[in-house]
Order: sequence, then C-alpha cells, then structure tokens
Amino acid sequence: MLNEVTAMRRVASWLVAALMVAACGAQPVRPTLAGAESLATQALSSRYFSETKLGKRRYKLYTPPGLDTSRPAPLVVMLHGCKQDADVFATGSKMNALAAQEKFYVLYPEQNRTANVYQCWNWFLPSNQQRERGEARAIAEMIRHARNQAHVD
Repeated sequence: MLNEVTAMRRVASWLVAALMVAACGAQPVRPTLAGAESLATQALSSRYFSETKLGKRRYKLYTPPGLDTSRPAPLVVMLHGCKQDADVFATGSKMNALAAQEKFYVLYPEQNRTANVYQCWNWFLPSNQQRERGEARAIAEMIRHARNQAHVD
C-alpha cells in the first residue's frame, strides 16, 4: 500500500509540473528517469475519436511497453496548452517516460481548432465550468471511451 501511495504522489507531482509547464509555455526540466528521452519522443500508441455533443474529438492514448493489459492500470489525463497538440505536449512533458516507469496509461485529449483557433482549452467560459457540460463533458466522454479501449481502473 505504501508503494502505491508513493507512486501516486510521484505521478501527481509530475502532473502538476507538466500542467504548470503547459500553462506557462516554459521548457520543462529534463527528468532523470532512465530512457526518458526515447520514451518521450516515442509516438503515442493510439489515436481515437470520441463522439461527443460537441462533435468528434480526438485524443491519443499512451500505453507503456510491458504494461500487463490483462490487469487494470491507472489513467492520467494530460491537457495540453495553447498552440499544442497531443504529440507536442507528450514530448515536452515527458509524461510517457514516467508512465513507462510507473506503468499507467496517459490520455492526451486534443482541442479542436474550431473550438479555439489557438487550440486553447476554453476553461474560462461559463458553459465549460459545470459538470457534464461543454468541454468538461467532452473530456469525461474521452475518458469513458478510453476505458473501453484499455483496461483502465
């Protein structure tokens, strides 16, 4: 149990750091994980489309090599910053390297250019600030769709 708590704290700290990097547009600090460089630039394993009330939404799902897909594994959702897409954010955040080390899936939703020309998430609009409404709903639907594609706990 203690190892799981430690692993989840490590994942949470990386997630916070990655979100801060995306929000600021700064260059991330290089992680010290073994093989981080090759994993971070590795193509995301799958591209999916989730049908939502806002139309078709794209996302990518990273499945780390060696993950026992017969057992459920955690899912971390990574929202990219403005002018980014799933590939750019995955490479910059190096979250795939951490996922490979700690054995969890990573979901990278992508914002549509039709929703925001700069590909920013519209979190600031009141229509997106309620549960099961707007982009929050679209992201929740992507998570549900990913659960059907992978053995997510």
